[in-house]
Amino acid sequence: MRAHWILVCGLIASTRYAEASEFEALVLVGGDHAYFCSGVVVAPRVVLTAAHCAHATRISRALDAPSVLVSHAAIHPTEDIAVLRVDRDLRIPLHPLRTDATPPITQIAIVGFGVQDPIRVTGFGLKRVRRIMPDGWGCDARRSRELGCRIHTELLLRGGRDNDTCFGDSGGGAFERIDDGWRLIGITSRGTFPKRVVCGEGGVYVRVDTVHEWLTRQGIK
Repeated sequence: MRAHWILVCGLIASTRYAEASEFEALVLVGGDHAYFCSGVVVAPRVVLTAAHCAHATRISRALDAPSVLVSHAAIHPTEDIAVLRVDRDLRIPLHPLRTDATPPITQIAIVGFGVQDPIRVTGFGLKRVRRIMPDGWGCDARRSRELGCRIHTELLLRGGRDNDTCFGDSGGGAFERIDDGWRLIGITSRGTFPKRVVCGEGGVYVRVDTVHEWLTRQGIK
């Protein structure tokens, strides 16, 4: 099904298009008539996305690619992350998941299908990659109070005007560089608050290491 797009979810401004091919596991997530979020394939029939995107009914690798139906959704009880099960295998190269709590020190790539221009609301559906050097997990007591991140379960990445997630990137992935590849470290949740601009002040990501036991219970290793 060729889907139309609509702006609903999210909170990557600017782009590195050439690098997007490194992240084939990124998919569009949406409903019968529109895609509105991003997701990450972590097993042949399993996609991780944000919990606020879990009402999706289908996923696709691109706007003009065939869609695959969602057969079941499981939402984490406290974190903004969900598991979508689809009705047939997705033959896509997968990324390993982070399982330890050691603060990240290598470059992080944030990847999603969100809008490029949040003012004119254009560019949704093109996979984009931005790279950021982390400040550990980024969320301490002060930043939690001021920016709305959760200290023990979320990653905070301070973006800039051209270095941030934006509408439609929700459910996409934050990946850390390991050896010659990338490992999934977080799922895009939302922007920081309070907001002075639509996008560009930083993003909050659910750490996959902190939900590892829950993912294991969902059959994800």
